[in-house]
Amino acid sequence: MRPNVESWYEELKEEYNVKKIMFFGDFNGSIENELPRVERISKNVVHTASTKEGVDKDFTDFIILDAIYREAAKDSSPEVFIIFTGDAHFNLAIQYLRELNKKVIVYGVYLC
Repeated sequence: MRPNVESWYEELKEEYNVKKIMFFGDFNGSIENELPRVERISKNVVHTASTKEGVDKDFTDFIILDAIYREAAKDSSPEVFIIFTGDAHFNLAIQYLRELNKKVIVYGVYLC
């Protein structure tokens, strides 16, 4: 699946004053071709692939969760968090953000 991130970004800019966008992913292999597309939207691209010899797993979810909690803890924390995900791994982080009275919008990407 090739999400239309450009369209989503334009839609979000119409409704919100977008100050920061971050992309997280293991940009190795076939997804590496998507890197120029996301870098046109934001230079805040975090590569989550493990560089440790013999480790095939990436740590994307853990790195994203860390970034969410760090942003939420800042004095200048955003009032709205928008999360694009293909699974439910962020449910507890979303619940936490809502406990902090943050507005949370989730774009669910369903992969067939």
